Amino acid sequence: MLPRVTELQFETPADEEEVQEAPQPLVSFLFDFKKGDFVKEDGKLIRITGKEALKQWIEKTIRTERYRYRVYLDDQGNEVEEYGTTIEDLVGTNYPRSFVEAELEREITESLTNHYAINDIRNWRFERDDSTGAMISFEVVTDNEVFEQEVTL
Repeated sequence: MLPRVTELQFETPADEEEVQEAPQPLVSFLFDFKKGDFVKEDGKLIRITGKEALKQWIEKTIRTERYRYRVYLDDQGNEVEEYGTTIEDLVGTNYPRSFVEAELEREITESLTNHYAINDIRNWRFERDDSTGAMISFEVVTDNEVFEQEVTL
């Protein structure tokens, strides 16, 4: 005898917020920001994972001006407005250095901590060189480690 379908009991979460998808592993393809192209070996893109992929995501996020490119979409095909930073108007201005550094720190921290793997950004350092531009460095705090990141703007 088969059970009646209407009598079966299923466990369901009290609400949808209890159902969480596991974060996707960090995977990307190696990109050379100086050349502006992906790195290839024997004609194939080089796959990177983990910390190396996260470091590349960080640099790409900082270098991407928010709202400029419509290419960044979520799983449903909607624009992701949280991707990138709005720092272009700060670099190379005549604003006081302390103001620019504080705004860079605020904007970049806000953008990077949107990533599930990043808990905090701390220990900021700013350098300015007329030949190479502005270089920022900071520590990235994840659940597993703390590492240094540098980005030249």
